[in-house]
Amino acid sequence: MKGLAQKALVLAVTGLALCCVGCQQEEVPDARKARLIAAENMQLKKDLQQRDGQIEKLKDLHDKEMRQREQQMTKCVKQRDALEKQLQENIQEKVDEVLTNLMEENAKLRQEVQQLKAQMEEPQ
Repeated sequence: MKGLAQKALVLAVTGLALCCVGCQQEEVPDARKARLIAAENMQLKKDLQQRDGQIEKLKDLHDKEMRQREQQMTKCVKQRDALEKQLQENIQEKVDEVLTNLMEENAKLRQEVQQLKAQMEEPQ
């Protein structure tokens, strides 16, 4: 993109220089030279307009791509957040499941301990 702008600038400066050189000549250019300079100026103007059009198209394309990337980024962030939430829920479920199993086993072991104590206290 910088290259296009630089080329357009060089063309404009060249055209301006040509105009200035033509103006600095003491003798009045004949009609043929004037037509050549006018034709050259018109071509330079057309080239500049074409470059400006290309620059605008590239800017529009860049803006469109940036909007698409922003949309993709937003979508990815939403997916990541959903996955993190799901992961946290799964972790919590597993922790709850393990705690439940441990509590049940602990209760069984306490009951077994009480039974063993009772057996030890019984007269033999």
